[in-house]
Parts: sequence; structure tokens; C-alpha cells
Amino acid sequence: MPIQFEKRKEIVARWEKKKKQNPQLRCKHPNIEKEYYFGSPTGDYLCIKCGEAFMKEEKDQLELHRKK
Repeated sequence: MPIQFEKRKEIVARWEKKKKQNPQLRCKHPNIEKEYYFGSPTGDYLCIKCGEAFMKEEKDQLELHRKK
């Protein structure tokens, strides 16, 4: 599911609220999707749980470590 750039603010706000309630909370970035801005890919990928942005190389490394 592609993520629109504007949606990232909502995801980050929701995550920050959870972090405020539990400062020990960490995201393992279970789902990373391609980010779009007005229908065009930005080149970044976003974690749909916390909103953290990743470059393709970083996303590939996360996925590689998950497979191990």
C-alpha cells in the first residue's frame, strides 16, 4: 500500500502519542512502504507503524536482517 507524503504526519503523531505513554516503546518497522507525493514516488520508504523514513538501501538492509 503506497503511503502519501501527507499521511506521514498522522502516522508520526500517532506513534509519538504512544511513545509518550511508553517511552521504552521501540518500532521494529514491520511494514515499510513506498512514499508518494501527489502521485509521484519520492524515492523514500516509510514505516507505516512509526512514520520513520528510509532510503532504498536502508529498507533493503532492514529486510535482509529480518530474513536471518
